Amino acid sequence: MGYIHKLSSLVKIHFKNAFIYRMDFMASIIITPIIILMEYFTWRMFFSMSPNIQGYTFDDIIKYYVIIMLVSHFIYNQVGQRVQQKIMYGDLNQFLLKPMDVISQFLSEDMAQRMIAFLVEVIPLFIIMTIVLKISLPWYNIILVLISMIFAFFINFFIGFFMGLLSFWLYKSESFQWLMFWFLMMMSGQFIPLEFFGETFFNISKFMPFYYMRYGVAQIFLGKLTVIESIQIIGIQFVWILILYGIVRFFYGIAVKQCGAVGG
Repeated sequence: MGYIHKLSSLVKIHFKNAFIYRMDFMASIIITPIIILMEYFTWRMFFSMSPNIQGYTFDDIIKYYVIIMLVSHFIYNQVGQRVQQKIMYGDLNQFLLKPMDVISQFLSEDMAQRMIAFLVEVIPLFIIMTIVLKISLPWYNIILVLISMIFAFFINFFIGFFMGLLSFWLYKSESFQWLMFWFLMMMSGQFIPLEFFGETFFNISKFMPFYYMRYGVAQIFLGKLTVIESIQIIGIQFVWILILYGIVRFFYGIAVKQCGAVGG
């Protein structure tokens, strides 16, 4: 309970700090409809040649992209870049002196930011989505979607934190992180549904954590899965959280031992 109390206290502090910059979040409310319109006209062109592509109708693909954007708003973080900067400029030592471990400090900051994002980005987009696209979910599916989104946030956070830790061994790793960012976007279904890459790729992707960051959540949201299948997705997400946490802890332990050797 002591850890939970400390973590929640940090989240409250970061929430107040992040709320000062709420206009950064509000800007996405303007940008998001523009992106959706671009997707709308792009896919309208493709579906003018065929009414069905890989099992998706035009309405399906628009719903998919809106849901993907909603999930992306919720799980977004820049923890990799922040960890990298702390390592490069030797600021990580300051975090090591604090009573909470470094992972929890970064986690609390991202949790606070996503709480604000949920209020000013996710909820408005969800309301617009239900009205305009007429997406309705039974109460139990809403609960499953929320749990899956929270788990997707943790998967994305630990992957990002691991990418940041690599700066201990890959000096000036911005290019690598940028490459990984686009790789994660592609593998998680941000650009196009994973079915579009072919059956072999799709089946392989199910054994990777990226599948459960966006695509898996979107399938629950779209109502394409039964309750049992949705629970299975959530269970696999939880397993990936444990695996990724273990990987991060392992490499974090190694990195801390050589912390003084990087960034002065």
